[in-house]
Amino acid sequence: MDLAKSVIKSLPLLDGSSIPQIALGTYTLQSQLILNEVIPYAYSLGYRHFDTAVMYNNEQLIGKTLKTHKIPRESIFLTSKILPTDMSYEASIASTKSTLKDLQTDYLDLLLIHWPGQRKDRIDTWKACEYMKDCGLARSIGVSNFTPIHLQSILKNCKYKPVVNQIEIHPLYYDKETIEFCENEKIILEAYCPFAQNDSKLIKNKFLLGLVEKYKKNVYQIILKWGTSKGFVMLPRSGKKTHVSENLNIDDFELSGKEIDEITALNCDYKIDWNPHDLLI
Repeated sequence: MDLAKSVIKSLPLLDGSSIPQIALGTYTLQSQLILNEVIPYAYSLGYRHFDTAVMYNNEQLIGKTLKTHKIPRESIFLTSKILPTDMSYEASIASTKSTLKDLQTDYLDLLLIHWPGQRKDRIDTWKACEYMKDCGLARSIGVSNFTPIHLQSILKNCKYKPVVNQIEIHPLYYDKETIEFCENEKIILEAYCPFAQNDSKLIKNKFLLGLVEKYKKNVYQIILKWGTSKGFVMLPRSGKKTHVSENLNIDDFELSGKEIDEITALNCDYKIDWNPHDLLI
C-alpha cells in the first residue's frame, strides 16, 4: 500500500457536508516539536481531519504548525470543542472566536459542545452554535459525550440537528443505547479513546490477538478496521510517525461480518474516560 497516496473515506453529514473517517486526535499533544513533526507528516500521508479542543491546550501550537508548514486551509477538516465552563450563549461565542484566533483560521469545519452540562446551559450553548453556523464561524455543529436524554433536549429545541456526537467507543465500551439513538437520528458517531488509552485489557485481548495473527496486522489496525466498518469516525491519537502511518494502513484487509459482531460482543461497559450518564438532567 502506497501510504503517500492514501485517500481517507469521508462520511456524509446531515447538513450536506462530509467528514473524513479517520482523524488525527491531538489530545495530550502539547509540544511544538511533536506537532511540527506529526501534523505535516500525517498530512503528507493523506490525513485531512485534525481534532482538537480548548481543553487540550494546544490550539495555538496547532495553528502555528499549520501556518509554518503552509498547509492549505481548504484542504483540511478542523474540529474544536467548547469548554464545559464556557457553556452559555455569550461565553461559547467568545470562546469559539478565541479558538479561531489561536488556530489562525476564519472558521471551523466542526464545532462541538464538549460536555452536556446543565439543561439550560446546554440549550443556550446550542443556540449559540446555531448562530455561529449561520454566520460562518462553523460549517457544521455537533456535540460530544451526549447520551439520548441530553440529545433529546437539543432535538426538541433546535433549528439545526447535531450532525456528530463524539463519544468514547472501543470494543470494551460500546454504549448501545446512545449508538443506536444516534444512528436512528442520522447523527454520525465519532469514537474517541478507540484504543482505551492502551489499556492491557483491550490491547492484549485474546480474541483481538487472534485476529492480529490471522490478518498480519497490529491490534490497533484491527480496532480501527472494526470501527470504520461500523461506520464510526475514528480518532486515534499519536505523537509518533510510525503509529500515524500504521493507523492509516487498514485498507488491504476486511473483517468478516461475524468477526465484526464478535468484536462488538467484547463490550463489558469498561469505560476509560468521564461518564456523561451521571448527568441526567
